Amino acid sequence: MIRLVTISRISREKGFERMLQVEKLLLASGIPFTWDCFGNTSTAYARQVIPLFQTIKFRGVTHEPLEVVKRYDYLIQLSDTEGFPYSVYEAMQQKVPVIATDFPSIHEMIIDGENGYILNMDLSNFDSNKLQSVPVIDSFTEKSTEKDWLNFLNMANKKAVPVKAKKSIVTIKVARRYHDTLLGKVLEAGHEFKVTPGRATVLEQAKVATTI
Repeated sequence: MIRLVTISRISREKGFERMLQVEKLLLASGIPFTWDCFGNTSTAYARQVIPLFQTIKFRGVTHEPLEVVKRYDYLIQLSDTEGFPYSVYEAMQQKVPVIATDFPSIHEMIIDGENGYILNMDLSNFDSNKLQSVPVIDSFTEKSTEKDWLNFLNMANKKAVPVKAKKSIVTIKVARRYHDTLLGKVLEAGHEFKVTPGRATVLEQAKVATTI
């Protein structure tokens, strides 16, 4: 039995139409599997797409993604694109392999066949048989650095650098509740704490915090 999980906002750009295709391919293969999805089920898109799935169980929002993901064999993330894919990062921390589409930032974390599988956007290279050999991740080492992420987000090429970015430490304010991977805890909206300018940039791009 292969245990799959998706932790994601339930929206079109997060690849739920691809998830429908993968579900059908897995059912056709005859390979036994379970697939849970954690995310807000109350949105208009969620109400539209959820009834289309046959076996995926939608579990609602979780505020403990690190505890959730480690119970599964694979995290699946089939987005059109991602900036900083937090759910992938958290899965890697828990040594859980990832099946993801070929968006640019996935190559900063996944080596195809070693700690997960990277799928073409059209799923033409999906092979259900591969999933039965779950990659074993002995340790988690980040491939990217803070500077790499700034370059990827195209922040390094801006002509004018904000004054705040010149400081060694800045204060940010949480915009919405989220699980902070580095701090290892859930932060509530309105919470303020100090970080490096680079980390502030990443959190702003993820729309979970703002610099003050």
